[in-house]
Amino acid sequence: MSPARLIPLPVVAAVALLIVLAPWSAQGVSPIVVNSTADTDTADANCTLREAIIAANTNQDPYDGCTGAGGSPDAINFSLGVGTPSINTLSALPVVSDPVLIDGQTGGSNRVELHGPGGPPDANYNGLKIASTAAGTMLSSLVINGFPGWGIWVDAPNVTIVGNRVGTNAAGTGAMANNGGIYGAPSNASGIQVGDATGTTPGASCSGHCNLISGNAGDGIRLAVQVNNAVIQSNFVGVNVAGNLALPNTVKGVFVAGAGAQIGGPNAGEGNVISGNGDEGLWVNGPSAQIEGNFIGTNSSADAAIGNANTGFQLITGDGTVIGPDNIVSGNGGDGMDMKHSSNVQIVGNLIGTAADGVTPIPNSFPGIDIVDSSSNTIGGIGSGQGNVIAFNGTGVRIADETAPTTGNTIRGNSIHDSAKLGIFLDSGNNLLAPPTITGVGPVMGTACANCIVDVYSDAAHEGAIYHGSTTANGSGNWTYVDVITGPNITATATDADGNTSQFSTPFPAGGITPTPTPIPTPTPIATFEHSTRTPTPTPTPSTTQPAGRIQGDADCDGDADIDDASVLLANAVGARGGEQCEIVRPPEHVYRRDVDCDGSITVLDALDVLLHLAGLQELPLPTGCSAVGQPV
Repeated sequence: MSPARLIPLPVVAAVALLIVLAPWSAQGVSPIVVNSTADTDTADANCTLREAIIAANTNQDPYDGCTGAGGSPDAINFSLGVGTPSINTLSALPVVSDPVLIDGQTGGSNRVELHGPGGPPDANYNGLKIASTAAGTMLSSLVINGFPGWGIWVDAPNVTIVGNRVGTNAAGTGAMANNGGIYGAPSNASGIQVGDATGTTPGASCSGHCNLISGNAGDGIRLAVQVNNAVIQSNFVGVNVAGNLALPNTVKGVFVAGAGAQIGGPNAGEGNVISGNGDEGLWVNGPSAQIEGNFIGTNSSADAAIGNANTGFQLITGDGTVIGPDNIVSGNGGDGMDMKHSSNVQIVGNLIGTAADGVTPIPNSFPGIDIVDSSSNTIGGIGSGQGNVIAFNGTGVRIADETAPTTGNTIRGNSIHDSAKLGIFLDSGNNLLAPPTITGVGPVMGTACANCIVDVYSDAAHEGAIYHGSTTANGSGNWTYVDVITGPNITATATDADGNTSQFSTPFPAGGITPTPTPIPTPTPIATFEHSTRTPTPTPTPSTTQPAGRIQGDADCDGDADIDDASVLLANAVGARGGEQCEIVRPPEHVYRRDVDCDGSITVLDALDVLLHLAGLQELPLPTGCSAVGQPV
């Protein structure tokens, strides 16, 4: 079940917008009709778009052949024949300064095309610019391309943009770039609505009120700081009109810096397709957003990848945001979701790394969810529909301290499996809470932190594909789970009273045999370190209480430092995989074994240290506290 929500502010804004737009239908105002494709302002019988905008702005009827001005608000329609008549602008059109409805439909799915001259960026030469005095303006069924500024610049509240193609040709099959797609100016563009589900067909092409915002030289949609309560629904951003090929916006697909954004929605067709873009797909830098029902990194059917080149979804300072349900975040070149400096975020009911069926792999290259410098967030839950499927990614979920403590992140009830690395990786986050130990089955039993909640899973390897249920450890840390689990392996996580969740336990065979770690099959090579800018993990002080076998340079975790370890280190240094059996060793221990010279990264020098050790020669100088090859970590 989705988390309970109040009526979001974007819905309130949308209701207010309907009230604002009501006079168009109530007053029966005759529209201003553009009957010429020329871009002129001359005293003749024709009405050009330039003249129509001036007439609407000034409420002057007639103005150089344009009749119908004086409505509250005005409407501009076109009588230019069927097909896709093109208006080639000779200079920037007048700024829209009075509320107006501009409807470019010419019959069926055909639209009027507004075409700019291209050329170098020019912030003063936009396709259409809406001034702060034109609140409630609506732009519908236009093709806007080739402008050296933004296709649409909005500097007014409660503007609605539906059914347009911004940055593509009229057919929606190729790029005709604007310098950027749609821009919402700081503060003034609050309540903007970009797209809605009217006339759309989920899983099919971009039709009805779906905006196609693709092929632009900058961001597809960029809403600046304090553009609050935006609604972005039912759009294709970064793909072609069919939703099956990339048509990238060169930078981000959607960038939102205000609070309270609604991106997607709970109803059929309200989700956006945000895929194929040259950087991140969706970037939200503000609190209290609702991200629901979007396809980020896939085609419009969510059965194949059209990955964004970088992270699928980046959230920064997003306190109180709800991500889900029903987002599919898969196929991206970086992380699936990346969260920084955020708290009280809920990530529930999503598919991350799979197709819409929840089974077919469409992996993100790095972690499915990466949480950095963020505390008190929730991933999944044990209620109906709260768990996420997080599968086939580089790592399932990574929790990391980089510049600030990262604690209290709760990971429960998800299906996490088939990660190339670990299902849950505490990269110094969540206080490195120790995972439970499973000591037997029939019933399943073990030890964990005292009074901690223990979630029990089954998996074919070392993660948690199927969540079975929960129990609580007693004050001595002993726990028992009585339901039958068929396996093949049983794993568990612990969650303490502060909401910190551990990594998965070492897997235990459901048949009751003491487990022998099985190497994870080698996937397509990916870099050993998933974030090259990560702050180096401090070298631990050697402890005599550590179990035997944890020795420096043991890159494959087989208990010694030999020629095999040098080979693993060389592979790691060039971004290939090796030493997969180390993945069952709780980090950061296996990291220390590979970072032989304790410099925070794996390079050929680590392999050289092992080779020098094997040859009986002096190793390279090591920093204070760094263990020599073959010595306890």
